[in-house]
Amino acid sequence: MLSVSNVARSCRLAGRSIKSVGVRSLTLRTSSKPLTRHLEVHPTFPSLRLRLPDLRASFFHQTSSAHQESEARASLSAAEEAGEFNQGGYVPAEWESYRGRLPDALLDSLKDVFKYKTMTQVQHDIAENIPMKTDLLVRSKTGTGKTLAFLVPAVQRLFARYEEMQIDPRRYARKRASVFIVSPTRELASQIATEANRLTQMEPGTKVHCLVGGDSRKGALIGLMRDRADIIVGTPGRLLDFLKSEDHMKGLVEGVHTVILDEADTLLDMGFKGDVDEILSYLPKERQTYMFSATLSREVKQIAQKSLTPGYDFLDCVGTDDMDVHPQIKQEYIVRPTHEHMRCVLSLLIAEQLAKPLGKIIVFLPSTALVQFYISAFKFFRRLYPNQHFQQWEMHAKKEQRDRSKISNAFRTAKTGGVLFTTDVSARGVDYPGVTQVIQVGLPSSRDAYIHRVGRTGRAGKAGAGTLILSPFEASFLQEMEGIPITEKEFPDSEIALGEQEQKIYDLAFKFIHADKVQTAFTSYLSYYANGGNKIRLSKNEALNELVKFAESCHLSDPDVPSFWQGSGSRQRRSGGFGGRGGYGGRGGYGGRGDGDGGYGGRGGYGRRGRGDGGFGERGGYGGRGGGSGHRDYMTDFE
Repeated sequence: MLSVSNVARSCRLAGRSIKSVGVRSLTLRTSSKPLTRHLEVHPTFPSLRLRLPDLRASFFHQTSSAHQESEARASLSAAEEAGEFNQGGYVPAEWESYRGRLPDALLDSLKDVFKYKTMTQVQHDIAENIPMKTDLLVRSKTGTGKTLAFLVPAVQRLFARYEEMQIDPRRYARKRASVFIVSPTRELASQIATEANRLTQMEPGTKVHCLVGGDSRKGALIGLMRDRADIIVGTPGRLLDFLKSEDHMKGLVEGVHTVILDEADTLLDMGFKGDVDEILSYLPKERQTYMFSATLSREVKQIAQKSLTPGYDFLDCVGTDDMDVHPQIKQEYIVRPTHEHMRCVLSLLIAEQLAKPLGKIIVFLPSTALVQFYISAFKFFRRLYPNQHFQQWEMHAKKEQRDRSKISNAFRTAKTGGVLFTTDVSARGVDYPGVTQVIQVGLPSSRDAYIHRVGRTGRAGKAGAGTLILSPFEASFLQEMEGIPITEKEFPDSEIALGEQEQKIYDLAFKFIHADKVQTAFTSYLSYYANGGNKIRLSKNEALNELVKFAESCHLSDPDVPSFWQGSGSRQRRSGGFGGRGGYGGRGGYGGRGDGDGGYGGRGGYGRRGRGDGGFGERGGYGGRGGGSGHRDYMTDFE
């Protein structure tokens, strides 16, 4: 890998010949033939200006080749593309071979709308059982085409029932729904609804409704009352809300004959078990239910026993010998101090841009506050990128649903490469084509969380890479990774070394990022470990010392330690805020003498002189009246 200073500097220097001291090959697979560049390994910064060529021109040459490859790939038959889902010895079957068993309108959509000729293994295994006679529990990985796998039998049953009942669907579907799909996240529900719309496109009039939190409740209700409701897709909260409060919704679900619980393990992990049970109580007892899950925990089996009719079929599309994560994902971990994590991410992003100019990267962070902090810093760091068209987005639960949808679509359709900084809202279910690398910063909440995150790359049988960045005190989490093919990545100091000019740009970021953002990120880290530290053998003093160094590396000296971390043998909060006497904002304010109650940002805070109630951004925030020792307000910013 190239160091940060190597690559950033190379993109701005005039071309000169290289007198190589230590050379290795970097293969850029941006065209049908690998293109090898020889780059010096970690030369010292002073000699860099004279000895590295202008890689930016070279980079854009690679980008042009990559665009040509992308266009050529788009012209490949969908059969070849769909075949990439299939692993092992499965020989792809053709959808057309099911003509007569599946409705013509459905097969025509697969052929003309999706451009699919062949089916994936999970799609084939389920299609072989159409028409379904029992309930179904399916264990299937993400990225295997499972959305179509459950939509095809559901839509087949929808059309068959209309024909059997000899009714006019246009009139019937205004009063009764037929297919009901529960999804754990808004993004996944939206994706399922989109696929359902495409699948029914050749049957004019079929209507799919997507009910999720964040969208206009009134608009969704008006849509249900005005239009047909053949298929309803939604998240547990919004579905249950409508079922409890809207008589029209209660009437619609009386006609439901097919229920799908997608990503059942995620529904349980997110605490939706009670909601799912209540939702099912509103639905007809005479129905078929399909449950899909990537894992089969005890809890998943329990909900299957409760939700599915006895005698249900179990279809295992993973197998006992298969690994938790797709084998084509190269998985590595890095153990570096917390204050170096940001530089590690920067180095990985630059290397990925050089290797895959059109690649997409997802960076997972533990909390919303950290996502916001990282995106603020990387807006400055982007001037170190070799790809000046490389885009950056942020995704977290505090984004409005409208904004999240726009960001999701922008990242999904990006053509010039980019990075998405996100929390676990992007970890499951959502399919982003072309993700070449997943970077996880800090301790994942669980082994399953790691698996779902890294599964955002390596989709559809394509190669991918995953890098987990841990602090030394988090390294014991690696014991949870037994059975996962992850190895340590060599990452010497030279990988994150910054030259003089690069260091100036790096430091400049924290001159423009307000210290309160650094403090919030620091507190967010502490909160995360306070709530999840039992997953590892956590030394609170060691963690605190690491995080203080992180804050100091971001130009915040003596960060304020919140009360929820105190009383456990850890370093206590110092009076008078942080920054020393008469510090950031003067007397009584942000780092003042201590005679003022003001925190920062609120009344009497952040540079004000008075003894106001100032809190963390508003009156009475950050611990309420009297200053910053409270726990509750810190926690409102964490996921």
